[in-house]
Amino acid sequence: MKQAKKHSVLRVFLIEGTILLLVVAIAALGYTFRKPLRIAYHRNREKAAQNAMRKSWKPEGPHDSYKRYESRWLHHKKALLELGYRQRHTYHTQHLKQGSMQEEQLFEEFRTKYPRGSYTIGWGSDLDIEDLAERMPVWDQLIEKYDVPIDDPCQPVAPGNREQALGS
Repeated sequence: MKQAKKHSVLRVFLIEGTILLLVVAIAALGYTFRKPLRIAYHRNREKAAQNAMRKSWKPEGPHDSYKRYESRWLHHKKALLELGYRQRHTYHTQHLKQGSMQEEQLFEEFRTKYPRGSYTIGWGSDLDIEDLAERMPVWDQLIEKYDVPIDDPCQPVAPGNREQALGS
């Protein structure tokens, strides 16, 4: 009888110990991969909020639901910036202006490099660009390349306009 109790107590401790070890391992994995998991969560929720905004917008109707979805979208967008998944840079351009040929060429060249890339731009007195962190060096190079006077002989030509520039 004593032998049977000893084995059952040992078995209980072994089972509980295994369960505890699994819980600790799962918690450690969650802690280790918390940033990628948070990024995936916010990307998913940002897309869902954007789709909901698109569906709820009606030109004639009330915009309460649109505003609710918009605030969710902005929350997830801000979280992705804070997590470092996206970055926002402000460029104080001297010659590059909104609606200029240089701006057109800059964005055409970017779209040639990243045809399915998604980014956000904003013009005020400066150019604000929000994009994936790994693409920000490309933006830096392009802004430097296209922020030159329009009559500068070093003015770059966009990839699609090379034939026009050569007079073909």
